[in-house]
Amino acid sequence: GAPENFLSRLKKDSDGRYLVTTKRTDYNQVMDNVSVTETRKLMLQKFNKRGGQENIRLLEQALEMRQQLASLMNFRSWADYQTRDRMAKNADSVWQFYSSLRSTLIKKNKSDLKILLEAKKKEIPGATQIEPWD
Repeated sequence: GAPENFLSRLKKDSDGRYLVTTKRTDYNQVMDNVSVTETRKLMLQKFNKRGGQENIRLLEQALEMRQQLASLMNFRSWADYQTRDRMAKNADSVWQFYSSLRSTLIKKNKSDLKILLEAKKKEIPGATQIEPWD
């Protein structure tokens, strides 16, 4: 199901299979257009793991630096530092707000997933659940 203009720009391996990158443009084309479940699943897995351990190291470093900055500015956390001049004023207010939404959003999510599953069953009659790559 991928569009011809997308496929025509891709290279192929020696077996004639398309070589797709994990760049956002390729990811979007595959996830939005390819009907083969396993292909979308593989793309999601590869896309989410791009950068690998180096990205984890960089993220850990960034989190540590944020906490150091917040501490230097006499804030308990980066979230407290970031919300100081905003309506929420602190991280606790944000968490209280999120907590107040939780039960409503859980109900809405279940309703949405039910609708999506019914649509999926039209394409795959035996489907029993919605997967992240659907």
